[in-house]
Amino acid sequence: MTTSVREDIMEYLETLMKGMQAGQPVLDPYQTTWSMVTREDIGKLVAGKANALGIYDTEETKTVRSNYVTECLLRVVFEFHLRIAPADRPSKQLGILLTDLERKVLEDQTLGGKAIDVVLLSNDKDIDGPYDRQVQGALFVNIRYRHKTTDPREVI
Repeated sequence: MTTSVREDIMEYLETLMKGMQAGQPVLDPYQTTWSMVTREDIGKLVAGKANALGIYDTEETKTVRSNYVTECLLRVVFEFHLRIAPADRPSKQLGILLTDLERKVLEDQTLGGKAIDVVLLSNDKDIDGPYDRQVQGALFVNIRYRHKTTDPREVI
């Protein structure tokens, strides 16, 4: 049995991002492929990775709507690291990556039927010095979902 609706959502997001491939889908392709997608601390794992993505569930608020329904608002952070070629413009490459990430997150706003909606909140980009070919940033998202008040494993 599932551990919780929250964990199901996180596993869905991890699987979704691992399936993102540059050039796919053919009619409206992404330009980004992740060389690594993890829920671990990405800072310790990015060495040698071209495009790395860490997905972290952070704060969550819960509101009991009735004896049967609890509504949850979960903050998820997508932390990304990108290695760029010397000829690439860092800001442009970050823009492409962030656009692809936002598109993918919004591809299924119910996250496989587990969520009510997904809302993009903000993003942050960091471009290091001119000789450092690594850029990074984060996308912050709120995910609203419901579970049974007496059982956080059961979607409502």
